[in-house]
Formats: sequence, C-alpha cells, structure tokens
Amino acid sequence: MSTVAVTLSIVSINFNDATGLERTAKSINSLNFKDFEWIVIDGGSKDASVEIAKKYSADKLISEKDKGIYDAMNKGISLASGRLIIFMNSGDSFFSAGCLDFLTGIDQGLCLIHADALCCKDNRSFKRISKIKGPLSFLSLTSYCHQSIIYNLEAIKNIGGYTLDLTISSDYDLTYRYTKRFGAIKQYSIIARHELDGVSNLRRFDAIKENLKSLRKNGPFYVFFLLLIIMPLMVLKMFVIAGMEKMGLLWGYRRARGYLRGDSKTDNNTLN
Repeated sequence: MSTVAVTLSIVSINFNDATGLERTAKSINSLNFKDFEWIVIDGGSKDASVEIAKKYSADKLISEKDKGIYDAMNKGISLASGRLIIFMNSGDSFFSAGCLDFLTGIDQGLCLIHADALCCKDNRSFKRISKIKGPLSFLSLTSYCHQSIIYNLEAIKNIGGYTLDLTISSDYDLTYRYTKRFGAIKQYSIIARHELDGVSNLRRFDAIKENLKSLRKNGPFYVFFLLLIIMPLMVLKMFVIAGMEKMGLLWGYRRARGYLRGDSKTDNNTLN
C-alpha cells in the first residue's frame, strides 16, 4: 500500500463488476499524469474483482461488506492521501491519456474543479456540459457529472463527506454543500467517460425528492423554493425524455442540441 503523499487520489467503488473495474483500471494506467494513487473500495465481490484490482496494482484495496455506495466512498476518503480526490467508479473511465495533464503544478485552493463528461450507452454518446456556477446551478439534475469533479481532500473532509441519509443524491448533496462553502472552478475539457445505467423514471423522481431534502436542509431557502416550483416541469420533462428514448429519438436530439450549443467539441484546454 502506498504511504507517499501524492497530488491525486483516484477512488473506484466496485461490487461484482470485474469487467467494469478492468475497463476503469486500464484507463487509469494509460494516464500521462502519474502523480496519483489508486484506491479500490470493493463491497465483498464474489467475482474476479479483487484479482483485477491486484492485477492492475491498486495502491490501496479494501474488500468488505459496506452500507452502500456512499459509505464506500467515505471509506475511500478516509484512506486517501492525495491533496485532491476524484471518484472514478467501476465501469467509468478517464476520457483520454492527457485529460489530467492540467493538474501538473496546479493549486486551485479549496475550490472543486468541474469539467465535462462523455455520457455513453450502447455505443452511442453525447457530451454533458458541466455548469456549476453557484447554488442556482443545482436546480438541474444534469448540471454536472460526478465522475468529472475533482475535490480538495481537506475540504471534502471538512464538510463531513457523503451523508448516508440519502440513497440516490448524496453526491448532489455533497457537491452542493462543497460549492456553497468553497466555490468551484471550471476546467474546459472532458475528464470522464460515464456509462449511463438506465436509471428509471421512478428513481429520477426519487432523486428530485432527495435533492429537495438536501436544499431544504442546507439552504438558502430560495433555491429550495424555486426547485419546488419547477418540480412539475422537471417531472414532465422526464416523461418526454422517456418517450423520446422509446421512439429512438433521444440520442439524435442530444447530439443535435450539442452541435447547436457547440458541445460537440472535445478539446482539452487549460484551466480558466
């Protein structure tokens, strides 16, 4: 196990997904940026996951039963020794070998760094633009991709990590609390390839309810109130998206929208 301080801790959460973990591991090994440690938090898998983690030389590895993904992420935080931390869970991967090159010599203080992501499913993809600009950004369910956010380890510990009271939106809750407290900086490039898991409309609705719970708890009240007002429109949008997906129109719409907004560009630029 690595005990040397590094710039970045990469945490991968896994449970019985050896194939996905290997895809993640290969992308980590291909990075040009090498000042990192790789931490694998496995939930006690019965497949070859632990062997895969060892094969690709995980610096720190735990394989034991946990209380869910956010409990596992908190374990990753407790084991991390990097100045920065990113969660690249099993099945997801870094976008390119050079996508973390901008971290060399960078010091953004306690602000989180958020970047864009390539969302993929069934050999199709679209670019998700990260739009964290303050509390109002969190009125959208798609204002960021968790796999393309780099947190400061000291700051993430300071706010207590992930809450286990939320089962779907604890990453939303943490990122919201973090942004309110420490701020955010945009990296204008793609960091992650995120595999969409086909979450149902019911779980999306549950996610909105948990988002409301987070905003009500963390304030300010006007953000919670605005989300409460637009909630019916968000639910309607979810049903429209589900209908477009069934008709095979969703991916064409996403790509067309991306081209109209200029989202189709995948250049890795410097941190602004």
